[in-house]
Amino acid sequence: YFIKNFENYNQLEQLTNDKKFKLVPGILKLARLGRTSFRAIKSKRDFVNNKNHYNWLYLSRLSAQTEFKFLKGLYNEKFPVPKPYGNSRHATVMEYISSYQLSKVVEISNPEKIYNILKSLVYKLAENGLVHGDFNEFNILIDKQENVTMIDFTQMISIDHIKAQEYFERDLKGIRNFFRKKFLVQFEENDIKFDDIHSKRCSYLDVISIVFGSKKKLVNITLESNYLVEEDKDEELKDLDII
Repeated sequence: YFIKNFENYNQLEQLTNDKKFKLVPGILKLARLGRTSFRAIKSKRDFVNNKNHYNWLYLSRLSAQTEFKFLKGLYNEKFPVPKPYGNSRHATVMEYISSYQLSKVVEISNPEKIYNILKSLVYKLAENGLVHGDFNEFNILIDKQENVTMIDFTQMISIDHIKAQEYFERDLKGIRNFFRKKFLVQFEENDIKFDDIHSKRCSYLDVISIVFGSKKKLVNITLESNYLVEEDKDEELKDLDII
């Protein structure tokens, strides 16, 4: 159920006592992109297209819309990501997962198992037409049962992007270096080559989600509309709806 415009805490308290509703914990992520973070925006991301004038509120809203679109597409494809609940203006609401950033974990029972899971996720993304681009210990969550969750997809690009191979190899190298430094585990550099992964493409999630660098047209491919987020064509910011 979507509840709009809570005026006070009592309304929320009354809702918790209503058996018709089920409240679940969630995460509210607010995008705030400023001048420093977008100094090279045109060369790194395609949020602004050909626009020459924009402000940080507009950019933040586009960033949140983009992440929600990617999150929704990945969730529909059964990737280990938080369940997306909603998006409005520069806010994204998603499932709360009780876990920790991998960067803050000091001990793992089976580092090799987790390493192989993470490496397989990089491969699976590529097979679906995607390169995370920022797949590191800060954007990977792990819970007490050592289940892995991916987050933060604003840097994601298509495997057809000119720098896809560079980012793909960087993601794999970053994971390997992290385990070597943090857990003192050395893994062989026996990664599957980018060209081999590219040839195993099994879907066109990059095109469905309109990822930067994806091909604009595909022959004999039906794109499912349920992956897409309805774009807000009005550049004026709308009122924020609360879930």
